[in-house]
Amino acid sequence: MRKAVSFLALSFLCGVPAEAGDPTICRWTYLPPTIDGKGDDPAWKNAQSVGPFQRAWDKDPAKRKPLTSTEAKLCWDRDNLYFFARMEDGDLFAEKTEHDADLWFDDVFELFFKPSAGFSGYYEFEFNPRNVVLDIYFPQRGFGDLLRLKKDFPFHLETAVKLEGTLNKTSDKDKGWAVEGKIPWIDFIRAGGRPRAGDVWKYAACRYDYSVDFDGPDLSSNAPLQRLSFHQYEDYLPLLFEGPQGDHPERPFGLTSLPPVKGIQLKGRPGKPPLYAPANAYPKLKGLGMPISSAAIPNANLLLTITQDKAYGPTRIIRFEDKPDVETFELVLSQEGTAYDFAFHPRFAENGYLFIGWNDGEATRISRFRLDPSTYVIDPDSEVVFLSWDGDGHNGGAIDFGPDGYLYVTTGDGSTDSDVLLNGQRTDGLHAKLLRIDVDKPADGKPYSVPADNPFVGKAGFAPETWAYGLRNPWRIDVDDVTGHVWVGNNGQDLWEQVYFVTKGANYGWSAYEGSRPFYPGRKLGPTPVSKPIFEHSHAESRSLTGGIVYRGKALPKLKGSYLYGDYSTGKIWAASHDGKTATIPVELADTSLKITDFNLDSRGELLVLDHGERKAGGAIHRLVPTPPDAKDNAFPKTLSATGLFSNLPERILAPGVLAYSVNAEQWADGAKQSRALALPAFPDESGELSTVPIGFGKRGVWKLPEGVVLLKTLSFPGPDSARPVETQVLTLQDGDWAAYVYKWNDSGTDADLVGEGGEEVALSISGPGGMRKQAWRHAGRAECMFCHSRAAGFALGMNTLQMNRDHPYPQAVDNQLRVLDRLSLLSDDWSGETRSALRNELLQKEDHERRQLPEVLDGVKDRVKELFGGDRPYPHARSDRLVRTPSSSAYVRQADPLDETAPLDARARSYLQANCANCHVGAGGGNAMINLSHDVGPDKRELFDLKPKHLDFGIRDARLVSRGKPDRSVLLHRMTLVGPGQMPLIGRKKVDEFGAGLIRRWIAEMKP
Repeated sequence: MRKAVSFLALSFLCGVPAEAGDPTICRWTYLPPTIDGKGDDPAWKNAQSVGPFQRAWDKDPAKRKPLTSTEAKLCWDRDNLYFFARMEDGDLFAEKTEHDADLWFDDVFELFFKPSAGFSGYYEFEFNPRNVVLDIYFPQRGFGDLLRLKKDFPFHLETAVKLEGTLNKTSDKDKGWAVEGKIPWIDFIRAGGRPRAGDVWKYAACRYDYSVDFDGPDLSSNAPLQRLSFHQYEDYLPLLFEGPQGDHPERPFGLTSLPPVKGIQLKGRPGKPPLYAPANAYPKLKGLGMPISSAAIPNANLLLTITQDKAYGPTRIIRFEDKPDVETFELVLSQEGTAYDFAFHPRFAENGYLFIGWNDGEATRISRFRLDPSTYVIDPDSEVVFLSWDGDGHNGGAIDFGPDGYLYVTTGDGSTDSDVLLNGQRTDGLHAKLLRIDVDKPADGKPYSVPADNPFVGKAGFAPETWAYGLRNPWRIDVDDVTGHVWVGNNGQDLWEQVYFVTKGANYGWSAYEGSRPFYPGRKLGPTPVSKPIFEHSHAESRSLTGGIVYRGKALPKLKGSYLYGDYSTGKIWAASHDGKTATIPVELADTSLKITDFNLDSRGELLVLDHGERKAGGAIHRLVPTPPDAKDNAFPKTLSATGLFSNLPERILAPGVLAYSVNAEQWADGAKQSRALALPAFPDESGELSTVPIGFGKRGVWKLPEGVVLLKTLSFPGPDSARPVETQVLTLQDGDWAAYVYKWNDSGTDADLVGEGGEEVALSISGPGGMRKQAWRHAGRAECMFCHSRAAGFALGMNTLQMNRDHPYPQAVDNQLRVLDRLSLLSDDWSGETRSALRNELLQKEDHERRQLPEVLDGVKDRVKELFGGDRPYPHARSDRLVRTPSSSAYVRQADPLDETAPLDARARSYLQANCANCHVGAGGGNAMINLSHDVGPDKRELFDLKPKHLDFGIRDARLVSRGKPDRSVLLHRMTLVGPGQMPLIGRKKVDEFGAGLIRRWIAEMKP
């Protein structure tokens, strides 16, 4: 006799919790099962049974065995969680036919999953013999609105049922039924998403069996439930997700295992240690955030510091006692915008005036506040805005009072790239300037006046506040309290960073010039001559220069009177001085891992260096400590054999764990053959075993490589017996900064020596069809290497999907590199981002097509996706330990091999330009011609076709960058055929790539005008 038990009755019966047993192993399957209800696929032969089923809640052990048996299995892959269950059943019964009906009144197989111990949410899936499904996400146990939960979330299950008997016929005897299905990982986004190998979930497989042969349903579960509630997740079993094992049964991998790399010796920098090293000035001060600027309150042993919790986020100003063991700080002022700098009025003790340079997202302002000189509390209502200029890019906002009592203010060009607003040489506005105002004498309805000796007072077309102009993005100013010398650090754009020793009325040339070098020479200059920076640093050593301060303290006597400055990106710190007529050559003081935002002085006049740090770890405030004079040279390998990258260097056999790879399109290297390899760092995991750090994969753009990674490329030419190695280039990421080194091979090919910092010119003897020939060769200096391995290009040029998505000859088989890296779990992919995007598209498709782009529709979908991902809570699996999609997916694009004659000509040409030119000619790159040769940029965005060159035309009649159908009028092609002045690429070759030039010639010739 069939007798139903209600769903709710199974939720609230009491019992005693019990410990779960050994975990069920959910094995990875290379071959996904066919969902047909048969369960005869190879995936199930290897899967572990999830039984036995029992009634653990029954007090009588004799009654714990179910009346009918159940066999169930689970397995997984990158796309789905698979399940199969075969149930003995003498009376098949199922009346419900609608999705999400109350299936527990039928024969039913159930699965419960609780992915995360940190979230209360869990999932229930039910399946009846009619192949009807109920799928629910419970945000918490006991959530009462079951109807709402059923409609709350889109699920995507696929299931199939196989019956051995007749449904709903009590007069016959049935054998049973089976259900097979797959649940896409997107269905688990609300409480965990796709697991990583080694993750453990909690789960239970349960069953209702109704029959005319017994009263009520026969209930059972594989979980040791200590009360009759299938929602008692405390008693669920652990489910361990095992990663891929062994080889693919149908398509063997090129490589199935890779040992962790051991013994790599590329640490630090060659030569002696830097003259100084940073040391935390306030090591006990926690929760500082990411400091931007700091200043000592006059006549008080206190510091004010501007800090923020994330880059570009709102800032707050805090106050703390200036002592080494300080532990706490107090909040002084919070702002919605971002503060950059502050300066105390020369008579602060009398008036309490504090000036702040900040940006609210639309404009940069110089505001005056009152800070009580006795309580040191800022009155937010005391703000008076003195200056304001629009823009949210290159803003300026650095301020300092000079010994003349006037306030000096920097402003940027207001753009984010290449001075697109053309403010650099405009003289009639406030942008791109150093301003000088008198804050004590209001005039003409303004809270300030203009000093009479400002250089452009009374001159038509000039903003009278101007002291100097032609600045791009000034970051920090110091007006020396003793000499009145004005120093400004300036962020350059393509290739150079600048320090300006600012003189009255000077024009520093931006954007006709970048520092001392032409940038857009055709742009109209201001009416005064261009002055050069006092110092320039290439992007090989400085990529975001932070201006500094003249130091006159006592702790560092050798630096007294020197201007100290540094770099946010490279962490380097330099010192130089100026006597008013000439400057000394900058000396590198330190090579740090700091993200330097400011140099300032503490309450005793001693140096402070602010480190912006990373978002999670936060930054700190440092001092400089001299390196002992007897410090030994850094133990940086001076020979290639000492690097640990090879196990047999003469045979060029890589060390265990160092992985050879190849790229789709190689840079031209004067005909040299190129071989590449990758060494990923490994660190001890929780068990003490070495674990290799994976690569941060992205479908587009450069992959995110981990700290300590080493990339190497060996270049060789044909020799009498075998290829003769010429050099091995090494690129490594150390302390957040990329560095490049070249090792020059000896004539016998047994080892290679580290090339000096400046590089070396040599003449090679190359064996060829006509015998031996001489070929000029340059072993590049370290700075030269970084011109190509630039920040705009992503540093590691070949480490991207476009280049790496190709076959490579591995020891076991030729295989796709993405597939092998994925098998080795060396790619960490953005599972959360991809899934959010897929879910967003799905929800949009449910909206009216004509309304899809309406802001309210898009905002609603965005909010819904955010809700489904758990709002603002931390998402446990933002990144996955393998690719989101199969490596063969069309989602992973590749660039063509330029040598492949079967590929389309346009694809080959674009690939060639990407490999050889796009390291500079890319957005914010080193190519100020504005052309963008990135592979994935459309023709209308390349700024290339039928446009006049902004620089040299080489005397070509009617010259164009690329003249469609006319190669001989195309400057791009002409530059490729040059060796010497005007050649492109600018560095890295001494010979013309005849094949490459011919390819581009054909490409241009076949274009339709």
